[in-house]
Amino acid sequence: MDDLDRRAISLLINSTTLNYDEMKDVLRELKKMAKMKKKEFKDYSVRDILDYWGTLAYKESFKLI
Repeated sequence: MDDLDRRAISLLINSTTLNYDEMKDVLRELKKMAKMKKKEFKDYSVRDILDYWGTLAYKESFKLI
């Protein structure tokens, strides 16, 4: 897991209390980050990378409880 992954997971975990406009900004940022990550992993789509980050954020959120 690199810094980009950690940043994406942090954004997802902290985005639970955002309003609609802030959430749109976070999603836009996550998509940009996923496009950067896609350069490393050409076999995966942006959606696959977002799903991966979502899964990791979900698991991390349970560790915080």
